[in-house]
Amino acid sequence: MKSTPKENKVYERCTAQVKFYSRDKGFGFLKRPNKDDVYFSQSTLERCGIRSIKENDTVDFDLIPVPGKGGKAQNMKIVANAPKQ
Repeated sequence: MKSTPKENKVYERCTAQVKFYSRDKGFGFLKRPNKDDVYFSQSTLERCGIRSIKENDTVDFDLIPVPGKGGKAQNMKIVANAPKQ
């Protein structure tokens, strides 16, 4: 039986802004200019040590391709907080 460790996969590193996030629903989406939105889950935030995130925060992440969709984010890191209004 062949095993392919996930650690050996190389994913595209991207930057995007938080479009939507619902702690109650446990997921959110990132918006990238001229590209499909990217999904992320509450468990991804927890694994990355992110305790709070809000709309328009800017994040770096690894993009996991999902056929027919915008992909899924992992290894997220907040690089800029949304401007205060």
